Amino acid sequence: MDIVALDRDITLAVNSAHCGLTDSLWMFFSTREVWFPLYGLIAGLLVWRLGWKKALAYVLALVLCVYPRL
Repeated sequence: MDIVALDRDITLAVNSAHCGLTDSLWMFFSTREVWFPLYGLIAGLLVWRLGWKKALAYVLALVLCVYPRL
């Protein structure tokens, strides 16, 4: 079985459960604001490992790739 089919099957199994707990959990994780701390952690790790100049260049490049409408 390929990974795409496995991913689809697992996603459909979880989504078809219609459990109140998982429904609210997926709604929570689907909001954009919940991921900002992770983005901050990644940016902090880049600064720590690369220095602030290189990290700033990487973060700006990532932002422009992910949010091209800015």
